[in-house]
Amino acid sequence: MATSCGGGDRAAPAPTSAQATPAARSGRVGDQVCAECHEDLHRTYHDTVAMARSFARIQDAGEVEDWEQDNTLFHEATGFHYRMEKRGDRYFQVRWMETEGGRRVHEFEREATHVMGSGRHVRTYVNYTEGGDAMQLPVSWYAESGAWQMSPGYDYEGQLDFRRPIDHDCMFCHNAYPRVPAGVSATAYEGALPAGIDCERCHGDGARHVEVARRTDSTYDEVIHAIVNPGALTPKRAMDVCMQCHLETAVNTGLPHSVRRFDRDVFSFRPGEDLEDYVLPIDSPPGTDVEERFEIAHHGYRLMQSKCFQESAGELSCITCHDPHHTAPAAERAAMIRDACASCHGADACGVEHGDAAAAGVAAEDCAACHMPKRRTIDVVHAVMTDHRIVRRPPSADLTAPREERRDVYTGELAFFLPETAPEGAEGELYLGTAYLQAHHHLELGVELVERALAAGATPAATPLRVLGLSHRDRGDLSRAQAAFERALAADPDDVEVLALLGALLLERGQLEAARSKLDAALARAPGHAFSAVTLADLEARAGNLAAARALLEQAAAAHPEHLKARKGLARLLMATRDVEGARAQLREVLRITPRDVSALVDLGFLDRSVRDWDSAKVCADLAVALAAEDATVAVFAATVYTTAPSPALRAGARALALMKPLLAAPGPSPLQVPVVAAAAYAECGDFAQALRWIDVAIERARTEADASVVTHFQDRRARYAAGSCWHEAR
Repeated sequence: MATSCGGGDRAAPAPTSAQATPAARSGRVGDQVCAECHEDLHRTYHDTVAMARSFARIQDAGEVEDWEQDNTLFHEATGFHYRMEKRGDRYFQVRWMETEGGRRVHEFEREATHVMGSGRHVRTYVNYTEGGDAMQLPVSWYAESGAWQMSPGYDYEGQLDFRRPIDHDCMFCHNAYPRVPAGVSATAYEGALPAGIDCERCHGDGARHVEVARRTDSTYDEVIHAIVNPGALTPKRAMDVCMQCHLETAVNTGLPHSVRRFDRDVFSFRPGEDLEDYVLPIDSPPGTDVEERFEIAHHGYRLMQSKCFQESAGELSCITCHDPHHTAPAAERAAMIRDACASCHGADACGVEHGDAAAAGVAAEDCAACHMPKRRTIDVVHAVMTDHRIVRRPPSADLTAPREERRDVYTGELAFFLPETAPEGAEGELYLGTAYLQAHHHLELGVELVERALAAGATPAATPLRVLGLSHRDRGDLSRAQAAFERALAADPDDVEVLALLGALLLERGQLEAARSKLDAALARAPGHAFSAVTLADLEARAGNLAAARALLEQAAAAHPEHLKARKGLARLLMATRDVEGARAQLREVLRITPRDVSALVDLGFLDRSVRDWDSAKVCADLAVALAAEDATVAVFAATVYTTAPSPALRAGARALALMKPLLAAPGPSPLQVPVVAAAAYAECGDFAQALRWIDVAIERARTEADASVVTHFQDRRARYAAGSCWHEAR
């Protein structure tokens, strides 16, 4: 429960050490066993309640989207084109970019294997691989508009496209508990994924109940007390069953709305326990203006702000209006809500002002329309939902007006949402400091709180020590980072992520053998751990063991085909060993995965030029200029292509000169290539006087900065310019 549903652009979510092992799930039986005795409840739940359809194989979800006609989307912020395709009984999302001439390049596709979301508001799509990786797809279907739009958290230039993993915290609120490998990462799964929120998410593990019910000598009391009945719990614990997923505090996209207890794994909450024994909800301090913080999973948070709830002494709860086993038809809901309101307020409690309801286009008997008005959520901007904060009078603003996706985040202080149940003293500071560090928010305060808590005797757990180490590392304090990682490892010696982080840090500090020991240990526990393999490959390359480095990178790329660091590292290694075609293949794959990678565009473009693949070099140049024309490396590379390509159709002298002029005017020394390429650009534009001026500058510099062959080459160019002709590469 680390980030809100609409945000969190982490390509690699914060790792976890303890995970739900098969033993932890041994008491679960699954919905079909429940249906043997509770057939009617099972049927109405699955037929009418959105939670039952929160996750499913796409072939089982029912087709509501348009996969064949209005099935394209252009994302202006990135320049990406998307097309949603149905091929037989399979579904795909395809992405590509287009060159200035309309040529499609860097096409990439993923199959949509699963649907996340019931479709009542939005359907998001997931690609689940045989290797246990679940990745979110970038385009979603929205019920309100009946159209394809960017997925929540994707409508900006830096969106992760097909590279956003569905981590365990995300899966927690969208599905029954899946199987996950112990101690590997927060994004790995095992076997088939469940199909939606099941009975046991609200009633607890069912094995004991089934066992007792099947015995012939069991009494009725024994049977019913062998399972959790939320209706028999205290009002607070009954609410906690819902709040495990529907309590998203108004802290804003990208910040933690809760911190899980350090001794709990993600899939360990069981109905009947206090929520704060599992997670500690985080909020802004009392008095902070959070009125407009209306997010997709707001329900419990907003309800708890209501005077009706606060004065009900536990009588008002989620099930006052919601039957968890059956959703009433739309035509019956207004009357049902009115009856719930009337149970406290009385049928004649409405004031005179309600006579204006009809004039406002609202049925007088529809309490929710005025007192729980629909509004557009800030994190899923294409969805409109009922606001569960009950108000006396609705705001006058247009609450459903279209809005742009926002990237700003709450930057104030954090506090426990339920201070009366939160830990105090050093333990409280340890959790609150961890919240700051997990959010990369007020890092100095977070570090101060965590270190002060540990010094005061708070139990040193792996999670706060890991984020403390990451914070020190990111701030450049490698010594304190190493100490924190070592303490985290002492708290949990089998934590693969900490082993990998410590190994990488030791490598950065030049302690190669110590780094090798940690990385080997990580890979021994998790052979497919890509970060460890890539880091160990870096170590092997530094030690001159290029064959071993290559084997590790190829292994990582094979296990995780879209792992960019593995492919980039492999490309660099292949370039170093003069395997140009192998390097080009890796860079093409990098750009297929992430077409806006400027360094990969430049590297591939230079390699294309070296093998005379000028068409591909021109594509790389055009895209790189569109993304980062102000970058000196991009400008020199692109201008080189625009001035020296053998085909006139590929050359663009004026464009090259526009790229080079800022570099010529920049203060301080410039790379030798700047006057060389500038001379070529002036020549291409017909200004041979300036071409001679700048090639002479290059020749003088080359006499001291390069060998004789370079000087000779520049002199050959000068002779061309002196004769009034340009210098172009051979075909």
